[in-house]
Order: sequence, then C-alpha cells, then structure tokens
Amino acid sequence: MRVLVIEDHEQKAAAAVETLRQAGHEVTYCHEPTDGAVDCNGMPGRSGCPLDDGNVDVAVLGRSLDVGRDDRRVPSAREAGAGCARRHRVPVVITGTLGAVDPPPWAADILAAEDPYLVERLDAAARQGRVPLVEAAEAAARAALERAGLGRPAVAGRVLREHGRLRVSVDVAAELDDRVRDRIAVRVVGAVRQLDHDAPSIDVQVLDSAPR
Repeated sequence: MRVLVIEDHEQKAAAAVETLRQAGHEVTYCHEPTDGAVDCNGMPGRSGCPLDDGNVDVAVLGRSLDVGRDDRRVPSAREAGAGCARRHRVPVVITGTLGAVDPPPWAADILAAEDPYLVERLDAAARQGRVPLVEAAEAAARAALERAGLGRPAVAGRVLREHGRLRVSVDVAAELDDRVRDRIAVRVVGAVRQLDHDAPSIDVQVLDSAPR
C-alpha cells in the first residue's frame, strides 16, 4: 500500500508510520513532520501533493482524540489533507489516543495508534474505498451486455491500484466476441473515470467465464 500520513501535531502518527514501514508499505506525507500548518507538499516549490498522481490507497490521520474533545468533527488547519483525501476518494482512517469518541461520519475507521491489526485494517479500508469503482465497472458492463442483446449474465468486477494506474477486470458468465469485449471495456473505462479523475491510466481486462 501507499499510505498518506496527515497529523494534527508533529509525529502524532509516528507509531503508525513505524508499523507501516516495518511491514514494507510506502509512507508519504501531506506535510513534512516539521512543517507548519500552511506548508503542505502541494504548495509551489514543494515536492508535490501525493494525491495528484492517483497513487494513494488510504490516508492515516494521526489525531488526538481525548475524552472531552468528542465534539471535534472538523479537521484543524494542519489536518486539511483529510478533506483533500476525501475529494480524491481516498478513504481516511483516524489513529491516535482514543477516548470516549465515535468516529466522525467521514472516517472509514478509527483505531489506536498501536493497534496490532493496524495494517490489516488499513488494507480493509483501502479495499472498501474501491467498492464504488467495482460497482461502477459492473454496472457499465451490464449495460453493454444488454445493449448487445446478451441479457443479464452474471458479472463480477475487481479493481486494483498499481503505481497509480487502475487495473480493472470484469468477468462475464457469457461467451463474448471481440466486438462485445471492446464495447464493455470502453463503457467500463468511462464509468470508472467519472469516479476517479486522477489515475493516469485505467487498464480494463474483460474475461469470459462461460462454460465451453
């Protein structure tokens, strides 16, 4: 996974970052750990916003969540990257010192900074974040099949993100010729692109699982 780290205070997500790096995952930052609230990496002259290349699987928001602050729902200035991540359809998982709080409605999950299942839960959030893309791909494939007069065979989609590129596979329980495959692929690309404007490319593979 490539994980975007956002922190409300310097090094607030340090424990999560260490866990991720030890597990072999790539960590990138919205703000460098010693930067101020305004100096995000997307500003002119900086390294560039990690979200712009479409290659972030999930965002981790390192946050202080203490008892008595459970009314805190809007990110602070340093946490503005959480809003950017949501705009790019990247799921946001909050991690930190947990108190008597519920996750805000925009968060995919909330967990302790040293949760032993942190990597697994981030992976689950990343996969859940791709569900709308899978659903769009499947709906587009069904529309193309109906238009081709093939009815409504079973369709199963899968979406992976690799180095920013989206790799979409659509498995259709029907025998397809090349013309229909091409129509399905074109519709799937269009439907997925409507939801993800940032991926530099979308590769579609149409599979035929009809019994021979």
